[in-house]
Amino acid sequence: EVRARVVEAIGHELGLRGGPELAEALASRWRERLEALTAGDPELAGYGSWFGANLLAPKTGAELLAQTLRRSGGAVSNVRAVLEAMAAAIASAPLVVIEALRLIADGPVAGQLGWHDRLVRDVIAALAAADEPTVGDALQQLIDALAERGLGDFRPGADV
Repeated sequence: EVRARVVEAIGHELGLRGGPELAEALASRWRERLEALTAGDPELAGYGSWFGANLLAPKTGAELLAQTLRRSGGAVSNVRAVLEAMAAAIASAPLVVIEALRLIADGPVAGQLGWHDRLVRDVIAALAAADEPTVGDALQQLIDALAERGLGDFRPGADV
């Protein structure tokens, strides 16, 4: 738990003070920790703040986030920052963003998606507008999964 809080705190500081010169070292360290940690390790959740700092190349960040979510069982810290940073990754990795959002919806912090439903709607709208032919079915499955879990009606045109 202490490691998880330290990792999360580092992510918050990166968001406040980090710059692009840190991106490669950050990605490298994140990959090293992913390899070293066992599935379900509480430290994994803290890397949501690293993604939320928005310092990595969008595709790299989204891929690391999805790998982390797979290992953490969907546990992630700083859901708000994660959702905000997802928008930057949609152009380069829309299917990875869908997977990451689905993993969060299936995980222990799923209820936080309801707290940030406006951000979820923004991510879904951006995904729907993405010029990627394979997004449609995956996005519909995500929208259906969110509804099945009682997290909201995110169909295009649904009332907020």
